[in-house]
Amino acid sequence: MSTTVVTRGKVEVYERLGKELPKDWAVDKTGRSASDPGSLLNEMIERLGGGILPLGGEGEEFGGHKGYGLSIMVDIFCALLSGSPFGSEIWIWRVRR
Repeated sequence: MSTTVVTRGKVEVYERLGKELPKDWAVDKTGRSASDPGSLLNEMIERLGGGILPLGGEGEEFGGHKGYGLSIMVDIFCALLSGSPFGSEIWIWRVRR
């Protein structure tokens, strides 16, 4: 189950196909809607900010605030129940391009 609007793999597919991202899928490091999948993935890898939006997308119209809460709770409970790191502590590996 993905607690985001779309999986990271789908963003990677859009990058390979040279397609722009739909408006409500992700935000860049400035908090604006991201349309370039390559830039978005690079910002995520380099931890510069931005990322894929939670379920419901941006704002309250489609319940984005609920999706954010769900994603945080899933992350924390999975980590606590398995004894794993969570949040910013899980960034152990890096993808090289």
